[in-house]
Amino acid sequence: MVAVGQLRTHFELSAQRGLTKFVGREREVAEMNRALELARKGHGQIVAAVAEAGTGKSRLFHEFKRLVPADCMLLEAYSVSHGKASAYQPVLEMLHGYFGIEGGDDSTRRREKVSAKLGALDLALDDTMPYVTSFLGIQGKPDSLAQMDALIKRSRTLTALKRILLHASLVQPLVVVFEDLHWIDEGSQEFLDLIADGIASARILLLVNYRPEYSHEWSSKSYYIRLGLDPLGKESADEMLTALVGDGRDLRQLKRLVVQKTGGNPFFMEEMVQSLFEQRVLERKDGVNLMQPLTELKIPPTVQGILASRIDRLPAEEKELLQILAVIGKEFPLTLIKRLVNPLQPGTESSSFAREADKASEKLER
Repeated sequence: MVAVGQLRTHFELSAQRGLTKFVGREREVAEMNRALELARKGHGQIVAAVAEAGTGKSRLFHEFKRLVPADCMLLEAYSVSHGKASAYQPVLEMLHGYFGIEGGDDSTRRREKVSAKLGALDLALDDTMPYVTSFLGIQGKPDSLAQMDALIKRSRTLTALKRILLHASLVQPLVVVFEDLHWIDEGSQEFLDLIADGIASARILLLVNYRPEYSHEWSSKSYYIRLGLDPLGKESADEMLTALVGDGRDLRQLKRLVVQKTGGNPFFMEEMVQSLFEQRVLERKDGVNLMQPLTELKIPPTVQGILASRIDRLPAEEKELLQILAVIGKEFPLTLIKRLVNPLQPGTESSSFAREADKASEKLER
């Protein structure tokens, strides 16, 4: 089975490819720094970055995390588009980071790491151990919680996790990041609500981001700050495009066209420029050069249009493979794909479809 890889979001994929210049968010970074200073003094804060897709929520957090002082502990959790079907996935991810649990650790090693962390934190947290190990799926005998009512166990488990974070903040300030809350599952939301209600006097900065359609009950709290991210203004958009393609005279009109078409959405701008390079409209030779008259350019009006145009340029076999994978979903047995795309009988030479499936598998595993 091909499992979920280390790269979870489009931002992480973009970061692997190389990030563009960070522009136009000075006010938001200053607000987050101010909130962190308050949190470090024991006045817990919640800062929410709210914007449409592609406006730069994850990039803002990425840049801010680089500024977090070394005396603070950074804990991160990400919701993903298919995450509503996976209960507590962001919380589990955060706890794995806190306890230093790695994929190759067996149950014994995981239990040792949890026990050592809790023991070093506060011996008074010893009673949380059964709840934490059960929540993390660490096998143990006997299971002291096996006969407990499910609702009571859930409530006590979330309370135990909250206690651990509050105790941890006594040792050092915490910066807790939850991204893409518009995809959060019900259980993780309950945990997040519990944390949001309990950090007013804790050394915790809770950073969250989400799209406008997501709603919560924290807006009335005195320690909640909402940062609405607008598309980039003209000057910031031009600065970003200059970093991408340079400032040649023959490119200035193209940059104005890109800003006009994208509305200043950073992700859309970056993808559009990438598409122009792929179409050889732009080429790098002694700088970036425009290879076609602007009047002949056919720029898709949406991100979906850009992606569609990229797919159209793929070889027929790769396009067909993408269509098959799109129907099946995000996780699948590689053997199933090979059977679907390889019309040859067993024992014969693999088809090019199967070779493409192998390539797709390798990319997903990476």
